[in-house]
Amino acid sequence: TTHTQHTHNTHTTHTRMSSGNSSAQRLMSTQDPAADAELFAQDTYAALIRGAAAANRLPAPDDHAVFMQSAPPYASRMSDLSHRLLSLTQNFVSQHEPSVLLTVGQSPLTSGSSAPANVRDTQDLLPAGLGLESDDVDDVLERFDRVVDVVDDLIEGVDAFADALERGELQNAVAAGAGVAHNTTGVSSLSYHQQQQQQQQPLAGSANVLRPQLRFRERIDNRPAPFRPKLVAKPHAILPLEASVRPLPLRPTPALSSAVREHLLGSLGMMSQRDSQGGGLSVTLAQQQQQGTVASSAQESAALASVEYPHPYQPELDALQYPPEQLRYRRERLYAPLEETACHWVADTDALQAMLAALEGERELAIDLEYHNRRSYLGFTCLMQLSTRTTDYLVDTLTLRDELQPLNQFFCDPTVLKVLHGCDSDVIWLQRDLGLYLVNLFDTGQAARILELPSFGLAYLLKHYCNVQADKKFQLADWRTRPLPAQMIEYARSDTHYLLYIYDRLRNELVKRGNESNNLLKVVLDRSRQLALQRWPGLSALAPDDHLRLVQNRGLKFSLPQLSIFAALFAWRDALARTEDESPSYVLPNHMLINIAELGPTDLRGLFACCNPVVPPLLRLNAHEVLAVIVEARESAS
Repeated sequence: TTHTQHTHNTHTTHTRMSSGNSSAQRLMSTQDPAADAELFAQDTYAALIRGAAAANRLPAPDDHAVFMQSAPPYASRMSDLSHRLLSLTQNFVSQHEPSVLLTVGQSPLTSGSSAPANVRDTQDLLPAGLGLESDDVDDVLERFDRVVDVVDDLIEGVDAFADALERGELQNAVAAGAGVAHNTTGVSSLSYHQQQQQQQQPLAGSANVLRPQLRFRERIDNRPAPFRPKLVAKPHAILPLEASVRPLPLRPTPALSSAVREHLLGSLGMMSQRDSQGGGLSVTLAQQQQQGTVASSAQESAALASVEYPHPYQPELDALQYPPEQLRYRRERLYAPLEETACHWVADTDALQAMLAALEGERELAIDLEYHNRRSYLGFTCLMQLSTRTTDYLVDTLTLRDELQPLNQFFCDPTVLKVLHGCDSDVIWLQRDLGLYLVNLFDTGQAARILELPSFGLAYLLKHYCNVQADKKFQLADWRTRPLPAQMIEYARSDTHYLLYIYDRLRNELVKRGNESNNLLKVVLDRSRQLALQRWPGLSALAPDDHLRLVQNRGLKFSLPQLSIFAALFAWRDALARTEDESPSYVLPNHMLINIAELGPTDLRGLFACCNPVVPPLLRLNAHEVLAVIVEARESAS
């Protein structure tokens, strides 16, 4: 609504105002809280999609700098947009945290101490002469981190509220329309689900889902240590298994190309500032040791800091030669309709063996993963989708977590193409959770980038090439849920069912646009190979100053005792999250952590009063320990 107050672009403004008024009228036309929330979510999602599409059409950073210097109309327009976007950002942040000011250089974006919550015209927020120069990228990124933190806080609040509703609490809030229960209905086409007639759509982190990691054969260990590959056999080996997993003295990891390094920057928290400027992917254990990161004993710490485990398939990836048919234009093979394609639920060893037998002779596989990290320190893989040209498979990686390494017979076969989309995270999850690696990979996201398509997301590729509209609401679903509702099954299948046809289209387009040496296709294959060379280095420990990033990004003004309490609780939260395999935000959300540090409660009543809307379960169980941490931190500061 605030955005549509600007009138200097008449056509765009009228269009946006019409859309906004239509949304408001629809929201006002119903008294049903569930319908209101659904309409609001739909309108917000549509706005985000339009914004992302517009952002993808903007020039790349290097081109932007050139245009700012050489094209005054462009520079003027971008300066106006910068004012508007930053003021909108300030207004948004101020609704949640009035004390946070987003600044340009040393000048606050707002003229007062905070942006008034009732400001309707964002131009009122702008002091005269305020502007962004083309080299203020670091300032913009720093402010964007604060926006991300605010959004994280809002999501934490939604999660906590949803958990309380699931436990039957906050009934008065539900009666007042503050909570919404949403049910979906469907009958699964899979035998495992045939008895299920109705399922509630699982929210991310649903409280009524039994934690599957409690049943894992190998207990999840979140202690700081280098990751040793899980391989028990190495099919298609050039270097034998024993030599491939032997610990080695620390050495620099292979440098990535600038394009892939930029794409991976920040992915999974794996790339440090040194990495982004030209180093490798893994944060070395030597660096971790300097931050106080590894073991409890000096001997173990020294031992861990001196070794790393190599990528077990690096020799095979370095020697990879692509089959000739992958490097030429070929006739595209259209997919069969989803409802006419066989789909198998693979959740036990018999079904796994049947799938492995059926995969013999296949030369192309489409693969995707569904992940959960709301109720786990690192997260874990919940589902693998695997499609051939004729069949879809849904593999339950919760029950078969330790049984899937036979898939390396296909995944590591250099003559079998594996097609994934945006696989930077999938590569890590496969090796860390399942002991699986990829040799001969084609990433459709990298192909979309090389072809400079309007969007690089899978949803765009599905719509563009297959006229399939992806229902992205299930991206935030709880994939631990069993049995899966029919809608989640359909969503999961769609991620791989069409992917081999999309690969056909992208490959042919790369061949057509490339030169005689097939340069574009080879660039995509090389980038994909570098993604497959990622390795999970293992967990590092909490660094002594990790809490300061949150302090800085929130613009928190702590006294010395408050900062001491904050740091101590930050470390306590991390330690408990590792032990219990819970996410730190589940143990103690950031906004509650900040409240406790600011108020420094001395008794249970005061501690619980800092936690809104409900006290986190693990905080309640360890409340006396938390109070002791607060007392000790306050005394150490004094």
